[in-house]
Amino acid sequence: MIKKGKKLSMMLLTAMILAAGSVGTVAGTGAKQVQATTQEDLDALANEKGYQSIVLNDDGSATYTMTKSQHKALLQETADSINQSLGEMIGSETYPNFTDITVNSDFTSFTVTTKSTKLDMNESFSVMAFYMYGGFYAICDGRKADNIHVDFVNADSGEIISSSNSSDMKDSE
Repeated sequence: MIKKGKKLSMMLLTAMILAAGSVGTVAGTGAKQVQATTQEDLDALANEKGYQSIVLNDDGSATYTMTKSQHKALLQETADSINQSLGEMIGSETYPNFTDITVNSDFTSFTVTTKSTKLDMNESFSVMAFYMYGGFYAICDGRKADNIHVDFVNADSGEIISSSNSSDMKDSE
């Protein structure tokens, strides 16, 4: 099992995102592409970031070994980036009806306040971005995201107009 502050198992995409310095853009405009696909590339990244090591696993994931203080800094950087991305969603061209987005400290519960009384297509699909943000933060925190919950609340009435849970998207195996 992953030990918090010791080793973090992340998909290679996560390594690429961190290397590109664009943690919060996974669900937005997309992460910058880097060629960190070899052990040598990951060794260089570990050296650059001051991590103890990054090991490319056979399954394509990468295991990061870092100090507790580096892990804490990684979580703060991740949280800051996610919060910035959430702020950019409010009143944006894509989400003009979003007036506020609040989230709990571990990014497992999002409340989106909207002028809408019924979600449009973009608003409905935005739930996937919230699932990704919560899941990404959980990976960085060395834990499994069992559920990410999203409520959409009408700004005028205060009523919840839609609720979603990532746990409802179980594999159909």
